[in-house]
Amino acid sequence: MKVLFLFRCLFTIKTARVIKINARFRKLNEAEEISFNQLDPQRKKQVIAFEKIIGGENQQIFQGIHGYIVDIEARQTMGNGYRLDADDMKKLVSLKVRWVEIDGEMVTIAF
Repeated sequence: MKVLFLFRCLFTIKTARVIKINARFRKLNEAEEISFNQLDPQRKKQVIAFEKIIGGENQQIFQGIHGYIVDIEARQTMGNGYRLDADDMKKLVSLKVRWVEIDGEMVTIAF
């Protein structure tokens, strides 16, 4: 996920155009995709535990300025998506997750 920032720029709604004032572009690498093998042993154990709780396999892992994010495709879904029960939530909290997002069969966990 790469983001470009434009500094010192004005956007006028009236004319719907950008007026550049000493514009500079700076590339900010917010996060980059890494492989499972690039994780340290502690993080590998966390990802394996997440996979076991969710019942799926990691599809991609990102490392960035805010920590790690893993996408796990859930195999056991409830209808149109995945559902966490109380035991699953307790297990995830014990693994020190920052947040969990569920979108259909894809479970994204930040840790």
